Amino acid sequence: MIDLQLAILYFFAFISLIPIIEINADMHRSHFKELKSFMLLVFAWSVIMVLKYSLTSLTVLYYLHMISYTLVFMMAFYVIRSVYEFYEKNVPKGVSKGMLIVFIIHATLVLTNNQTEGFIQVTLNDVTSLDSIIYADIGPIMVVHLLIAYGFLFYGIGYLLYGFFVRPYKKSYQRPVIIMIALIVVILPVNLWNIITGSMYVDPTYLSAVFFSIILYYIVYKGNFIVSLSSEGRKKLLENMREHYILCTDTGKIIEVSPSLMKRFNLLPLDDIRPFIESIKKHAVLYDDIDKVKNKSIDKPYLFTIRKHFPLNRFNVQGVLHLFYDETKFVKLVDTLEKMQNKDYMTGLLNRNYLETIINDLEVNHPSFGIILTDLNALKFLNDTFGHKRGDEQILAYRDVLLNVKKRYPDVDIIRSGGDEFTLLIKDANENLLNQMSKDIENTCQRSKLESHIAISLGYALRENNESFDNVNHKADKALYEMKEEKSERYHQYLRQKHHIKGHKS
Repeated sequence: MIDLQLAILYFFAFISLIPIIEINADMHRSHFKELKSFMLLVFAWSVIMVLKYSLTSLTVLYYLHMISYTLVFMMAFYVIRSVYEFYEKNVPKGVSKGMLIVFIIHATLVLTNNQTEGFIQVTLNDVTSLDSIIYADIGPIMVVHLLIAYGFLFYGIGYLLYGFFVRPYKKSYQRPVIIMIALIVVILPVNLWNIITGSMYVDPTYLSAVFFSIILYYIVYKGNFIVSLSSEGRKKLLENMREHYILCTDTGKIIEVSPSLMKRFNLLPLDDIRPFIESIKKHAVLYDDIDKVKNKSIDKPYLFTIRKHFPLNRFNVQGVLHLFYDETKFVKLVDTLEKMQNKDYMTGLLNRNYLETIINDLEVNHPSFGIILTDLNALKFLNDTFGHKRGDEQILAYRDVLLNVKKRYPDVDIIRSGGDEFTLLIKDANENLLNQMSKDIENTCQRSKLESHIAISLGYALRENNESFDNVNHKADKALYEMKEEKSERYHQYLRQKHHIKGHKS
């Protein structure tokens, strides 16, 4: 019978190593640190048990046996910590500090049992064999030890079982719950019977501790959706990852972050996805639509972001995979092409293509936009008489005038809509503003001599009653030509007389 008990002991000692190997292979994850500590304590007890039944030194056997009581005490406490960790809750404040004090006291009492006989009523001088230690009568301190240890154990098991009734994926744990109940119903009475009678050679408390650790390992670690999420997430990464990633739960709890992302931006680890994303935005521009970052020259990396949800088959939750692709070069290339497409090559102003792209936005989002149309007077005369270089100089000079005006009215788009024709768009305008800007442009163009100033005509119109862009533009164009008829011919006559030229028309 003893040989059978020893065989069971060695088997249990072996299986207590299995969770240690698998959990340690996952040491990069910060989760389950309490469970890891509990598993290590169980394995340490396994080592003590194997040594206790293998060595011959009575002194070593005596103190190995005594140390095991402190290990049992700590294991019972870490059962509670592991269950709290499983439900993502913190152990009540002060409990850990209190346990440290109790642990020191407990260890002191254990190591002084040779003098006090508080745990087992046998001293080292009385020990003649391992049997005399195993079957020794228990002392008063042992009673307190058992009450506290079993109190911790009952609390941990009760809290774990209670949680199954409130967790959203409790159906996945029906089998482990049944096994847990069997552990309580079958093994616990055996432990109590052995404490009372002291008839078993191998401590059933140790066997039940190993069994309990395996069950806890299966429920908390193997059965926990965080581990499953990590495993499933890694498969998704192999399929999708190009550069950086964040793996989290659908509630925003971060499970894993790619080391390359942490290192690149020197990020601090956080548990919640929202503040972590905000910390990334301090170093990079995150976007999911290229149109949102067009024409925005920001000196940061541009990371194209994708968020993918994927279900976990065994749980009523989803995993979320955030992928970040560095598209800085692509965004800057698009920005360059966009500028080339929307900019006038000669003046650097916006062009008619840009005007066509914003008409819909003006009509939908700007009920009071205004338009100022303006062109140069006698440009054809200057081109025909003095060459196109002189005409180009006049265009560039007028461009500078308009840019100077824009400094005073920054919310205006200046567009070269034709050869000598310019359109000014004001998205939120009023009659007074359009009139003031028009006068400002005219005054800026004035010079002391008629032939040296930039002669222009202009007209403006304000949108009313949700008019279409074409209607507003037509009103501004009509006002422009009314001014042109008045000023342009007079300017032509002056130039023809000045330079003794006949027959030129505007």
